[in-house]
Amino acid sequence: MASIVEDSKPQFPGHNPVNSLGTHVIMLRYYALLLLVLLHTSSSSSSEDPGSALTGILEKFVNEGLGVQKMQDHLDRSTFDTSPVVPHTLLNTLADSLSKKFSERVAVVRGLRDKVEEVWGSLLKTTSFKKCCSDVNAKEIGSNFQQKVDREQACNHGPGLNNNSSKYPNKNIVDVMKENLYQYPSIKFQYVGTEEGVTTVFPKFKTCSSTYDPRFRPWYVEAATPEPKDVVVVIDVSGSMNATYKGTKLMKIAQEAANTVIATLTANDRVGVVSFSDAANSATGSVNQIKCQKTELAIATPHNKKYFKSFINGLKGEGETYYKPALSLAFDFFSKINARDGQPTDERTRVLSMISQRNAVLDNSVVILTYGLGELVDDEVLTKIAQQSNYNVSAGEIKEGVYTKVSNPSNLRFEMASFYNFFGKSGRLTDPIFTVPYFDAFGLGLISSVCLPFYYESKLQGVTCVDISMSDLLSDVAFFGRTDSSYAFIIDSVGRLLMHPLLPSPQSITDDPIFLQVMPNNFSVCVVTVESDIETTLSVKSNPYQTFLYHRLDLEENSEKCEYFGATATIAQSTVLLSPIAFEKPYLQVIKEETVQDVKQYKAYFENEIGSSLFKEFVYEYVVVSAYLDELVLDQAHELLDSAVWAYVGFKVGVFRLYPGTRLNQEYDATKRPWYKRAVAQKEGTSIAFSIPYEDAFGAGAVITMSKTILAGRSGGHVNTDPVVGAMGLDFKMDAFYVFLTDAFPACLDPSNVGCFIIDDAGFVIMHHDWLNLKNRQDVYNIHISQKEPGVARTLIENTVMIQTGCINHEQLLHQYTWLVSMQNTTLSFRNFVIYNIRKTNLFVVVLRSRSEDTSDCHMTSLQSGFSVFVGWPSVLGYHAFPASQCGIWFLFCCDFECDTDCNGCLHFDFIIFGML
Repeated sequence: MASIVEDSKPQFPGHNPVNSLGTHVIMLRYYALLLLVLLHTSSSSSSEDPGSALTGILEKFVNEGLGVQKMQDHLDRSTFDTSPVVPHTLLNTLADSLSKKFSERVAVVRGLRDKVEEVWGSLLKTTSFKKCCSDVNAKEIGSNFQQKVDREQACNHGPGLNNNSSKYPNKNIVDVMKENLYQYPSIKFQYVGTEEGVTTVFPKFKTCSSTYDPRFRPWYVEAATPEPKDVVVVIDVSGSMNATYKGTKLMKIAQEAANTVIATLTANDRVGVVSFSDAANSATGSVNQIKCQKTELAIATPHNKKYFKSFINGLKGEGETYYKPALSLAFDFFSKINARDGQPTDERTRVLSMISQRNAVLDNSVVILTYGLGELVDDEVLTKIAQQSNYNVSAGEIKEGVYTKVSNPSNLRFEMASFYNFFGKSGRLTDPIFTVPYFDAFGLGLISSVCLPFYYESKLQGVTCVDISMSDLLSDVAFFGRTDSSYAFIIDSVGRLLMHPLLPSPQSITDDPIFLQVMPNNFSVCVVTVESDIETTLSVKSNPYQTFLYHRLDLEENSEKCEYFGATATIAQSTVLLSPIAFEKPYLQVIKEETVQDVKQYKAYFENEIGSSLFKEFVYEYVVVSAYLDELVLDQAHELLDSAVWAYVGFKVGVFRLYPGTRLNQEYDATKRPWYKRAVAQKEGTSIAFSIPYEDAFGAGAVITMSKTILAGRSGGHVNTDPVVGAMGLDFKMDAFYVFLTDAFPACLDPSNVGCFIIDDAGFVIMHHDWLNLKNRQDVYNIHISQKEPGVARTLIENTVMIQTGCINHEQLLHQYTWLVSMQNTTLSFRNFVIYNIRKTNLFVVVLRSRSEDTSDCHMTSLQSGFSVFVGWPSVLGYHAFPASQCGIWFLFCCDFECDTDCNGCLHFDFIIFGML
């Protein structure tokens, strides 16, 4: 072993600036031998209960190796004050912050719109313009825009650039955009979309999109027609649609046009789709994924629009053209309609009479827009349908629609998608439109656009907007949480949840949002607290630690660095990450690119107490107390890192300290991480929480995390109601855990037994005797006992040791089931195995004596709607045995919900997917 240490400084697994591969192999052997020596003193005697012995080993390791108890004692010696939580104060603080963000964006878009309207009449059409497709003159990526931008220029893109000449915002308009960004540095892109199909964006960025047409984007349509719209698209699918235009079927052209109409709608609108030839059919006429009735309008959420687009794309042309049943079915939606193509084969007078009768019942409120595709269309009948020439005068005045003859089928998409111009306002809007949140096409994630249309001579010319990232807007709420019991959420004017602790955070969303309907209300921020809730605060009078090392080692000038599992790190001391919640303006920290000067400012504050307005109260205090981690780990760094990979402590205020120190993601928030949440869930009984194996982000391979909460300091002992202020964690290799196990459970090494494995309280396998010699450790991630040991799982289910529980995954529109393992006894013995409850942890050890005959099978049943699903073993169902190799992720049908239709904005789950809570 002497060859491992080449000088006076210890070298650890993964720490080798010379030859990381060769030393890594040697060190694994060294680590295993040393760990056996360390644990030898904790070996259990034959008379001691092995479960209690393992508890003792784990407690000793977490308290002495990681130092959780010493850190708790350190906090107990500190001064903590308590004060009652005042909900109105918290609410006003959040509301003021949100109001400021909104008012800034409103000021930006109003100033931009005013300047555009001021100069629009003087602008000349030109073919000279700056395209966004050219390279960007910028050395650094703008953190506010997630890509390279040129803050001195704007650029143009879109199909309108192909016209002979167009109007483009001039220097006066761009100067307003530049001034807006200077005054409000946290704003996102500003842009002007025109009726000619051109989008001018500031600042300039590189994109070569020739298909991005502003006129078809939801932000444009929503600003041009802010009132909610009910739209029914009626599509001719008769045989005449199989004709071609320049090699493309008319059906294909019509489908693209209809899909573009669907794309312009937002969750403020409702939509239905009808196809017709010999007969008329609704897109929701049979069993459908969105649970709409045949003539029920669906809210135009991304989920519902995706369904309608799929329906439209599957249409085929056949049969003849009959207008009457199509229009009659469309009227059943009580909505707007359009129709196109083909010679009507039913009587024209009957069609017009039916329209007159149906619209009279609705007080003549329905407007019809018709589109004729190709040269063989009967223009007269489509014109009369749009004009409703036989309308019933006694039911009120009719608003005539428009018939548009599309001689060039290539123009159908534009003609149809511009339907909103018919309903556009001619008056000048003064209040901006805040669009429904959507996923940005250019990399900003989930955003909302603040928009105002602009006019010239009372005619719509385009729309001006500024984007606001939802992670910026809602960061104060997302990072809110003053006590264990308090939280905040936001709903918009129609009751949609924009931010809630149970929903994915805005910065983690990678697709269009899911809308959850709650009771309608105005746009509101809500704070939830428990009656008589108490906030506990830390008070530090002096700082005995004079060194502060920020995790941005690339910005630290004098830090001692090395390579640790492929990452730049330091073993000289721990590093500190300050998550966005630690800052007074968390939304700025989310988008900010930190600099050397920023790090120097942090150091001046935390080392020398030089005042800073950057941080929230109590952040300084927790940075000071967290420095005690160095005292815990540096004296035993060699031994600790031979049995572990990372040691760390995180506090609710946003302070996270890591050893060995290395750079982390700037948005990292310990309180949102599984290891922290798991520790909080295991708080009762001062339990230690263990993770399932996962891939270490910095190259250490498969690791397991143990974590434990830290409570607010108090003298005289703690009670379960003490507030959690943080948690400590330790990552270590999988093999180390099996050494823990076999030292406490000699039966695991007994050749008369099959072996041992460990599961957590959800039934996921943490370590298994089969995994010791695996070459690919990724094969052990997220493995459930029901997959690995189905015979054991069946016995546990039948004896109610493992019971089913569930939660809702809003992001995937699924109700997820998992299992809860629970035992009152310390030990339960069954025919083929014994299971031990490892007290004060979330672990259970199974000693497998033998394999039952059915342990290689799982069971399957086929449920309605054609799903084949793998399920557990409740005795109430009949099953067919299938080989274990066919057992995959298990799908189950969930129970009916009180509100089971997407059409009205409520979630309905067709099935539930087996998963981890």
